[in-house]
Amino acid sequence: MRLQLDSIKRLILTPGDPNPSKLVLMADLDDDTTIIMAEGMSNARDFRAMLPHILELQPSIELDPPDMVEQLRQALNTRRAWSLTCYGTFLLVCLLLYLLYLAVAYIGAHH
Repeated sequence: MRLQLDSIKRLILTPGDPNPSKLVLMADLDDDTTIIMAEGMSNARDFRAMLPHILELQPSIELDPPDMVEQLRQALNTRRAWSLTCYGTFLLVCLLLYLLYLAVAYIGAHH
């Protein structure tokens, strides 16, 4: 389905119901209807890059939340930090298990 950009009054971005990291993008149209444009959207980085172009072409579009670009930036930073934390924790556990293995092997070799 295609929409004319000038028929959109407001873009609404909400977290998904079962999975908050999957975003739901809705649009309020000028005929007082609301449609779901993207459900389960996970490509927030490209959508964030596209928002300034949309607002440049159609500056009358309202954003809900009003600081949508900033919130998307924060969400991307949080997701990146969480990923780094998970990977770092996994690598640390692997390193500790390897050091434990070396310690057990060293003690076993001297007995």
